[in-house]
Amino acid sequence: TFGVSIYFFSSGKDEWALCHVQDPDLLGNTICDHEDGNYNTKYCKFDNGTCLKYNDVTRRYPNCEVEDYYRTVGNGMCNAPGGYGANLETCGWEDGDCVHPDYPECFGEYINTDDLGDGDCTPWEPYNTARCGWDGGDCLIDGLPDCVGINSAWYNNGQCNGGKINTESCNFEGGDCDKENAELWERYPDCKGGVLPS
Repeated sequence: TFGVSIYFFSSGKDEWALCHVQDPDLLGNTICDHEDGNYNTKYCKFDNGTCLKYNDVTRRYPNCEVEDYYRTVGNGMCNAPGGYGANLETCGWEDGDCVHPDYPECFGEYINTDDLGDGDCTPWEPYNTARCGWDGGDCLIDGLPDCVGINSAWYNNGQCNGGKINTESCNFEGGDCDKENAELWERYPDCKGGVLPS
């Protein structure tokens, strides 16, 4: 009625008899044509199978409002770290793709699971927390199990950074702050901690 031709698609099998779509070539073309109500129907085999994942994901995460998120959710990769895309609670943290298997409580909008245990300490939250294994162990110092929540790159780097790493549990920064601490303790003998960052 609007000048649009509607084509009748039939593969010669009865199950396709009620599949009426505008362009039969779009059926099963790897893109779920869910915007057009005719393709994603049981009569058209849910776009000839292309919309099966879309239907499953949108059923399980009805409040995920990220456009076309069904394409990447559940593909085994955290595609949207940094608070973009479907790495959201409403999208199941990309259906679990953005949850590290060794740290099941380590999830959040700004977590990229590839950064956990990559050899570089990411010193801020949420990475450098107990639930994320102190950045997958990257922010831990061998032999100092109580030295946590610090930037391990500062340990014994030849510079006194001060702060939390300059404490007894962190071996006073591996000696980096010996001079500064000696001066502090000489002036304030009751001060048990180390110098603060300048």
